[in-house]
Amino acid sequence: GAGAGAGAGAGAKNAAVGGTVILAPPLKKAKSFAASDDQEAKKQRDKEAKMKIRYFIIKSFNHQNIATSIENGVWATQQHNERKFNDAFAASDEVRLVFSVNKSNHFQGYARMLSPIGRAQSQSWAAASGRVGGTFKMEWMGLFDLPFHA
Repeated sequence: GAGAGAGAGAGAKNAAVGGTVILAPPLKKAKSFAASDDQEAKKQRDKEAKMKIRYFIIKSFNHQNIATSIENGVWATQQHNERKFNDAFAASDEVRLVFSVNKSNHFQGYARMLSPIGRAQSQSWAAASGRVGGTFKMEWMGLFDLPFHA
């Protein structure tokens, strides 16, 4: 897919991904580890274990699409993927997308789908207009440069 993603906002940090610097959303401040935090963490793990979460690997044409996505909080996929994503969004508690730039041999990060795919086309992908469908909102949950092979 080609795309656009989550808003970084104030306090964002720069992160190098595949030789390209992209704006990363600020990370949440870590809590101290106390007994109550352990119970909260267990409750969260139990909740997530009961959730129906669907995962998709998204191949981006380039690093710029990921940077645009982080900046704008949206993504646009190829039209032939839209039904799959919308069906998963409707039938699941959560849809998570794992991103890899074509020919990078790395994963660059992952995000959570926040809305079904709409009809609005993003101006961010005007050059690829024939290949890209409507946009959907998403939240970047992690950015990294993780190689396919260790």
